[in-house]
Amino acid sequence: MSDALGLAAHPLVVLPQAGTAGDVQAIEALVQEHQVEALVVGLPLELSGKVGHRAKRVQVLVDALSANFGDSLAVHEWDERFSTAAVERVLIDADLASGHARSASLVTLSPMRERPRRNSSRRMRSCVSS
Repeated sequence: MSDALGLAAHPLVVLPQAGTAGDVQAIEALVQEHQVEALVVGLPLELSGKVGHRAKRVQVLVDALSANFGDSLAVHEWDERFSTAAVERVLIDADLASGHARSASLVTLSPMRERPRRNSSRRMRSCVSS
């Protein structure tokens, strides 16, 4: 879930896998409960950039989410290959801690904030999943 400014994502809950239909239902409940305006789904591409078996499984979920929400909620895929390394570089350059994987959301949400919002009067709230 992003903060009120959409600068960083923070874990909300870990959902147990329940099959595609069950996963969509669980995510839909969170979307309604937290007034989510967009979903950002981490896509675990191969280092070469190719879509491997893990990314194909995630794309099945993305397709199901897109079909479920239609035009009412944007579902974005995010290449998550280097997000942790990018955050570690930012933290090291800022002379902060050596970097933590959970901070990868700081980098991954930055470009998402540049995209136009459907309703700019509402706070951007995203549910980040991978």
